[in-house]
Amino acid sequence: MKKLICVLLLFISAACFSQHQTVTKVVGKVTKKTTGEVLKPGSKILPNEPLVFSTQTDMVRLLVSGQGIIVRSPSPKAVKENGGWVETLKTALKINSKEGYLSSRSGNDELIPDALETKKEVNSKNCFAAENKYLFSMPTHNVNGGSKFFLQIEHPDKDPIIKPLKTTGDTLFINASDFKTEQAGQKIKYKLGFFDREKNSSESLAEIDPYFDNTGEMEAIIKILVAANKQKTKELLQRECYKEVYEALGKPAAINFTEAFNKLYTAPVAKQKKVKQQ
Repeated sequence: MKKLICVLLLFISAACFSQHQTVTKVVGKVTKKTTGEVLKPGSKILPNEPLVFSTQTDMVRLLVSGQGIIVRSPSPKAVKENGGWVETLKTALKINSKEGYLSSRSGNDELIPDALETKKEVNSKNCFAAENKYLFSMPTHNVNGGSKFFLQIEHPDKDPIIKPLKTTGDTLFINASDFKTEQAGQKIKYKLGFFDREKNSSESLAEIDPYFDNTGEMEAIIKILVAANKQKTKELLQRECYKEVYEALGKPAAINFTEAFNKLYTAPVAKQKKVKQQ
């Protein structure tokens, strides 16, 4: 009997050890050594699978069953080979997740400018899709009568560029295209401002450090987490998705995040109902 229990424990241990881990985000370029496959959100990796990190600062964010999100990066034991750093996940450096710093809310009740304020200990960036929607208080920022929000783009030794932003009702739109200019460089600063027509004055509301989600990374992360956590309540799953998007990409616009989550959360449910009906 004891031998049987030991065998079962070894079998369970081996099964857990060989369990695939799912990539949610890659920083840099990381490939599987055996196949040359470039890792991307949704890629599956075994703990003992050798990976090639292009630099020592590359990172892979992984969804691990029973552990949540973990972050791996080359450790001092990584072997330099053909211009890269080779190591398996089980020996790679494990970086502690920062999600504990986040509140349980997903920012749905935040108005401008609070909606753009970030926690630096989590991620100092704001995540921008092509179009991003933020709520603001009309009594505080009344856009009627010619008052307006604007994006100010500052470049050293050049006059700032002012771009008026679109509003509809109590919703402010900040598009990825609003940040584009002919100027280039890492020292460019972006600020959200508000021009008050009645007072004939402007005020700076928030500094913005943008991360541009040009390839649907936020939806990819949500899709991965939803598929792996169907047993969790919608509220809990939504909080976990928000935390991972925030930490991996930057703080998203609450309206955009909620719309993406609801779309991806209801999709598998609707599919299951359709199959049952058939």
